[in-house]
Amino acid sequence: MIEAFEQAARITADALAAAKPMVRGGVRLLEIAERLERLICERGARPAFPVNICVGSIAAHYSPLPDDPRTLPDRGLVKIDVGAHVDGYPADAAITVDISGDYGWLIDEAETYLEALIANLRPGVAIKRLIKQTYEEAKPLRSRLIVNLCGHQLQRFKLHSGKSIPVVPPRFHREVIREGEVFAVEVFTTTTRGAGEAVAEALVTIYSHTGRIPGGQLGEISRQLLARFNMLPFSPRWLDPSEVGLLSQLHKKRVLTAYPVLREGRNEPVAQAEHTVVIERGGARVLTRF
Repeated sequence: MIEAFEQAARITADALAAAKPMVRGGVRLLEIAERLERLICERGARPAFPVNICVGSIAAHYSPLPDDPRTLPDRGLVKIDVGAHVDGYPADAAITVDISGDYGWLIDEAETYLEALIANLRPGVAIKRLIKQTYEEAKPLRSRLIVNLCGHQLQRFKLHSGKSIPVVPPRFHREVIREGEVFAVEVFTTTTRGAGEAVAEALVTIYSHTGRIPGGQLGEISRQLLARFNMLPFSPRWLDPSEVGLLSQLHKKRVLTAYPVLREGRNEPVAQAEHTVVIERGGARVLTRF
Protein backbone atom coordinates (compact mmCIF):
# COMPACT_ATOMS: atom_id res chain seq x y z
CA MET A 1 0.00 0.00 0.00
CA ILE A 2 2.72 2.49 0.98
CA GLU A 3 4.67 1.65 -2.19
CA ALA A 4 1.61 2.52 -4.28
CA PHE A 5 1.21 5.82 -2.42
CA GLU A 6 4.93 6.53 -2.95
CA GLN A 7 4.75 5.83 -6.67
CA ALA A 8 1.67 8.03 -7.05
CA ALA A 9 3.42 10.77 -5.07
CA ARG A 10 6.56 10.68 -7.24
CA ILE A 11 4.45 11.06 -10.37
CA THR A 12 2.45 13.87 -8.77
CA ALA A 13 5.67 15.69 -7.85
CA ASP A 14 7.00 15.28 -11.38
CA ALA A 15 3.78 16.73 -12.78
CA LEU A 16 4.05 19.77 -10.50
CA ALA A 17 7.68 20.28 -11.49
CA ALA A 18 6.61 20.19 -15.15
CA ALA A 19 3.74 22.60 -14.45
CA LYS A 20 5.79 25.44 -12.97
CA PRO A 21 7.45 26.64 -16.22
CA MET A 22 4.10 26.42 -18.03
CA VAL A 23 2.61 29.15 -15.84
CA ARG A 24 2.90 32.38 -17.78
CA GLY A 25 0.52 34.95 -19.18
CA GLY A 26 -1.52 33.96 -22.22
CA VAL A 27 -1.23 30.18 -21.81
CA ARG A 28 -4.55 28.33 -22.03
CA LEU A 29 -5.62 26.61 -18.82
CA LEU A 30 -6.88 23.68 -20.88
CA GLU A 31 -3.43 23.17 -22.41
CA ILE A 32 -1.78 22.98 -18.98
CA ALA A 33 -4.39 20.61 -17.56
CA GLU A 34 -4.31 18.21 -20.50
CA ARG A 35 -0.51 18.14 -20.64
CA LEU A 36 -0.23 17.34 -16.93
CA GLU A 37 -2.95 14.69 -17.04
CA ARG A 38 -1.24 13.12 -20.07
CA LEU A 39 2.10 13.11 -18.21
CA ILE A 40 0.49 11.25 -15.30
CA CYS A 41 -0.89 8.59 -17.65
CA GLU A 42 2.41 8.24 -19.52
CA ARG A 43 4.12 7.53 -16.20
CA GLY A 44 1.81 4.56 -15.55
CA ALA A 45 -0.67 6.19 -13.18
CA ARG A 46 -4.07 7.84 -13.59
CA PRO A 47 -5.25 11.29 -12.48
CA ALA A 48 -6.66 11.09 -8.96
CA PHE A 49 -8.77 14.13 -9.85
CA PRO A 50 -8.86 16.70 -12.67
CA VAL A 51 -5.97 19.14 -12.61
CA ASN A 52 -7.11 22.28 -10.75
CA ILE A 53 -5.86 25.65 -12.04
CA CYS A 54 -7.15 28.45 -9.83
CA VAL A 55 -6.29 32.07 -10.57
CA GLY A 56 -6.35 35.08 -8.25
CA SER A 57 -9.17 34.92 -5.71
CA ILE A 58 -10.33 31.48 -6.90
CA ALA A 59 -9.14 29.11 -4.19
CA ALA A 60 -10.15 25.64 -5.36
CA HIS A 61 -12.10 23.37 -7.70
CA TYR A 62 -11.60 25.15 -11.01
CA SER A 63 -10.61 22.65 -13.68
CA PRO A 64 -10.90 23.58 -17.36
CA LEU A 65 -14.09 22.48 -19.09
CA PRO A 66 -14.21 21.05 -22.63
CA ASP A 67 -12.99 23.66 -25.15
CA ASP A 68 -12.31 26.06 -22.26
CA PRO A 69 -11.04 29.35 -23.77
CA ARG A 70 -9.59 30.81 -20.56
CA THR A 71 -5.95 31.86 -20.48
CA LEU A 72 -3.63 32.82 -17.65
CA PRO A 73 -3.37 36.55 -16.90
CA ASP A 74 -0.14 38.55 -17.00
CA ARG A 75 -0.36 39.25 -13.26
CA GLY A 76 -1.52 37.36 -10.18
CA LEU A 77 -1.34 34.11 -8.26
CA VAL A 78 -1.92 30.78 -9.99
CA LYS A 79 -2.55 27.61 -7.99
CA ILE A 80 -1.79 24.27 -9.66
CA ASP A 81 -3.28 21.33 -7.74
CA VAL A 82 -2.39 17.89 -9.10
CA GLY A 83 -3.05 14.29 -8.07
CA ALA A 84 -2.16 10.86 -9.41
CA HIS A 85 -3.28 7.45 -8.25
CA VAL A 86 -1.76 3.99 -8.60
CA ASP A 87 -4.27 1.14 -8.24
CA GLY A 88 -6.55 3.58 -6.43
CA TYR A 89 -3.95 4.89 -3.95
CA PRO A 90 -3.88 8.69 -4.47
CA ALA A 91 -1.39 11.48 -3.93
CA ASP A 92 -2.34 15.14 -3.88
CA ALA A 93 -0.07 18.21 -3.95
CA ALA A 94 -0.18 21.84 -5.03
CA ILE A 95 2.03 24.83 -5.72
CA THR A 96 1.35 28.52 -6.25
CA VAL A 97 3.15 30.61 -8.87
CA ASP A 98 3.23 34.40 -8.61
CA ILE A 99 3.33 35.53 -12.25
CA SER A 100 3.91 39.20 -11.52
CA GLY A 101 5.91 38.99 -8.29
CA ASP A 102 3.35 41.01 -6.31
CA TYR A 103 2.32 38.37 -3.77
CA GLY A 104 5.34 36.16 -3.17
CA TRP A 105 4.98 36.76 0.56
CA LEU A 106 1.55 35.08 0.55
CA ILE A 107 3.12 31.98 -0.98
CA ASP A 108 5.94 32.09 1.58
CA GLU A 109 3.47 32.19 4.46
CA ALA A 110 1.41 29.30 3.07
CA GLU A 111 4.55 27.19 2.60
CA THR A 112 5.95 28.11 6.04
CA TYR A 113 2.69 27.21 7.79
CA LEU A 114 2.49 23.96 5.83
CA GLU A 115 6.02 22.98 6.87
CA ALA A 116 5.17 23.78 10.51
CA LEU A 117 2.10 21.54 10.34
CA ILE A 118 4.12 18.71 8.82
CA ALA A 119 6.89 19.08 11.42
CA ASN A 120 4.34 18.65 14.23
CA LEU A 121 2.64 15.58 12.72
CA ARG A 122 3.56 12.40 14.58
CA PRO A 123 1.85 9.21 15.75
CA GLY A 124 -0.25 9.52 18.87
CA VAL A 125 -0.72 13.30 18.78
CA ALA A 126 -4.27 14.61 18.99
CA ILE A 127 -5.16 16.68 15.95
CA LYS A 128 -6.63 19.43 18.14
CA ARG A 129 -3.33 19.70 20.05
CA LEU A 130 -1.31 19.57 16.80
CA ILE A 131 -3.22 22.49 15.28
CA LYS A 132 -3.12 24.57 18.46
CA GLN A 133 0.67 24.10 18.72
CA THR A 134 1.23 25.01 15.06
CA TYR A 135 -1.06 28.03 15.22
CA GLU A 136 0.70 29.40 18.32
CA GLU A 137 4.14 28.85 16.77
CA ALA A 138 3.16 30.65 13.56
CA LYS A 139 2.00 33.92 15.17
CA PRO A 140 2.05 36.68 14.09
CA LEU A 141 0.97 36.00 10.52
CA ARG A 142 1.07 38.75 7.90
CA SER A 143 -1.62 36.84 6.02
CA ARG A 144 -5.02 35.40 6.89
CA LEU A 145 -5.60 31.65 6.81
CA ILE A 146 -8.65 30.36 4.93
CA VAL A 147 -10.30 28.47 7.75
CA ASN A 148 -12.81 26.28 5.91
CA LEU A 149 -10.30 24.57 3.61
CA CYS A 150 -8.20 21.90 5.25
CA GLY A 151 -6.04 18.82 4.79
CA HIS A 152 -7.56 15.38 4.47
CA GLN A 153 -6.75 11.72 4.92
CA LEU A 154 -6.12 9.67 1.78
CA GLN A 155 -7.31 6.09 1.35
CA ARG A 156 -7.75 3.78 -1.61
CA PHE A 157 -10.16 5.40 -4.10
CA LYS A 158 -11.00 8.02 -1.45
CA LEU A 159 -9.48 11.45 -1.80
CA HIS A 160 -11.26 12.87 1.27
CA SER A 161 -11.69 10.14 3.85
CA GLY A 162 -11.70 9.76 7.58
CA LYS A 163 -9.69 12.44 9.36
CA SER A 164 -9.17 16.09 8.45
CA ILE A 165 -6.28 18.44 9.28
CA PRO A 166 -7.67 21.95 9.86
CA VAL A 167 -5.45 25.03 9.88
CA VAL A 168 -6.88 26.77 12.96
CA PRO A 169 -7.62 25.17 16.35
CA PRO A 170 -10.97 23.34 16.16
CA ARG A 171 -13.49 23.55 19.00
CA PHE A 172 -14.45 19.88 18.82
CA HIS A 173 -11.94 17.39 17.46
CA ARG A 174 -11.11 14.07 19.14
CA GLU A 175 -9.17 12.36 16.35
CA VAL A 176 -5.58 11.19 16.89
CA ILE A 177 -2.85 10.75 14.26
CA ARG A 178 -1.83 7.09 13.76
CA GLU A 179 1.26 5.50 12.27
CA GLY A 180 0.74 4.36 8.68
CA GLU A 181 -1.91 6.95 7.84
CA VAL A 182 -1.48 9.08 4.72
CA PHE A 183 -2.63 12.69 4.49
CA ALA A 184 -2.78 15.51 1.98
CA VAL A 185 -1.83 18.46 4.19
CA GLU A 186 -2.72 21.83 2.69
CA VAL A 187 -2.79 25.50 3.62
CA PHE A 188 -4.49 28.44 1.91
CA THR A 189 -3.58 32.05 2.73
CA THR A 190 -5.05 35.39 1.71
CA THR A 191 -4.45 39.00 2.66
CA THR A 192 -5.71 40.49 5.91
CA ARG A 193 -8.34 42.31 3.81
CA GLY A 194 -9.83 38.93 2.93
CA ALA A 195 -12.68 37.15 4.68
CA GLY A 196 -10.48 34.16 5.47
CA GLU A 197 -13.23 31.90 4.15
CA ALA A 198 -13.94 30.24 0.81
CA VAL A 199 -17.44 30.61 -0.64
CA ALA A 200 -19.08 28.56 -3.40
CA GLU A 201 -19.86 29.90 -6.85
CA ALA A 202 -22.55 28.50 -9.14
CA LEU A 203 -20.04 27.01 -11.59
CA VAL A 204 -19.20 23.30 -11.22
CA THR A 205 -16.28 21.77 -13.11
CA ILE A 206 -15.68 18.59 -11.07
CA TYR A 207 -17.89 15.68 -10.00
CA SER A 208 -17.50 12.38 -8.17
CA HIS A 209 -19.71 9.31 -7.86
CA THR A 210 -21.57 8.73 -4.59
CA GLY A 211 -21.97 5.00 -5.15
CA ARG A 212 -25.72 5.28 -5.73
CA ILE A 213 -27.13 3.41 -8.76
CA PRO A 214 -30.60 4.55 -9.94
CA GLY A 215 -32.86 2.64 -12.30
CA GLY A 216 -33.36 2.93 -16.06
CA GLN A 217 -31.02 4.70 -18.46
CA LEU A 218 -29.41 6.72 -15.68
CA GLY A 219 -28.52 3.48 -13.92
CA GLU A 220 -26.48 2.26 -16.88
CA ILE A 221 -24.59 5.58 -17.15
CA SER A 222 -24.07 5.55 -13.38
CA ARG A 223 -22.54 2.06 -13.48
CA GLN A 224 -20.23 3.09 -16.32
CA LEU A 225 -19.00 6.13 -14.41
CA LEU A 226 -18.47 4.11 -11.24
CA ALA A 227 -16.52 1.47 -13.15
CA ARG A 228 -14.36 4.10 -14.83
CA PHE A 229 -13.59 6.41 -11.90
CA ASN A 230 -14.73 4.53 -8.81
CA MET A 231 -15.44 7.35 -6.30
CA LEU A 232 -12.55 9.62 -7.32
CA PRO A 233 -13.37 13.05 -8.81
CA PHE A 234 -13.60 13.42 -12.59
CA SER A 235 -13.99 16.16 -15.19
CA PRO A 236 -16.69 16.56 -17.85
CA ARG A 237 -13.71 16.73 -20.24
CA TRP A 238 -13.19 13.00 -19.66
CA LEU A 239 -16.73 12.04 -20.71
CA ASP A 240 -18.60 11.43 -23.95
CA PRO A 241 -20.97 14.28 -24.92
CA SER A 242 -23.97 12.04 -24.18
CA GLU A 243 -22.71 11.54 -20.63
CA VAL A 244 -22.01 15.24 -20.10
CA GLY A 245 -25.63 16.00 -20.94
CA LEU A 246 -26.82 13.80 -18.07
CA LEU A 247 -24.60 15.24 -15.33
CA SER A 248 -27.25 17.58 -13.94
CA GLN A 249 -29.82 14.76 -13.81
CA LEU A 250 -27.37 12.44 -12.09
CA HIS A 251 -26.60 15.15 -9.55
CA LYS A 252 -30.31 15.69 -8.83
CA LYS A 253 -30.67 11.93 -8.31
CA ARG A 254 -27.81 12.09 -5.77
CA VAL A 255 -25.70 9.84 -7.97
CA LEU A 256 -23.00 12.50 -8.24
CA THR A 257 -21.42 14.93 -5.84
CA ALA A 258 -20.77 18.32 -7.44
CA TYR A 259 -17.78 20.40 -6.37
CA PRO A 260 -18.54 24.08 -6.97
CA VAL A 261 -15.71 26.48 -7.70
CA LEU A 262 -14.58 28.13 -4.45
CA ARG A 263 -13.39 31.73 -4.20
CA GLU A 264 -12.15 33.91 -1.36
CA GLY A 265 -15.11 35.58 0.37
CA ARG A 266 -13.96 39.12 -0.39
CA ASN A 267 -12.25 38.36 -3.70
CA GLU A 268 -8.76 38.75 -2.28
CA PRO A 269 -5.87 36.78 -3.83
CA VAL A 270 -5.22 33.27 -2.52
CA ALA A 271 -2.04 31.19 -2.24
CA GLN A 272 -1.98 27.42 -1.67
CA ALA A 273 0.68 24.96 -0.53
CA GLU A 274 0.09 21.22 -0.24
CA HIS A 275 2.01 17.95 0.19
CA THR A 276 1.15 14.30 0.63
CA VAL A 277 2.75 12.77 3.73
CA VAL A 278 2.87 9.35 5.39
CA ILE A 279 2.94 9.10 9.18
CA GLU A 280 5.89 7.03 10.40
CA ARG A 281 7.26 6.30 13.87
CA GLY A 282 9.53 9.36 13.83
CA GLY A 283 6.98 11.77 12.33
CA ALA A 284 5.64 12.68 8.90
CA ARG A 285 7.58 11.88 5.73
CA VAL A 286 6.80 14.09 2.75
CA LEU A 287 6.21 12.06 -0.43
CA THR A 288 5.63 14.85 -2.97
CA ARG A 289 8.75 17.03 -2.80
CA PHE A 290 10.43 17.91 -6.10
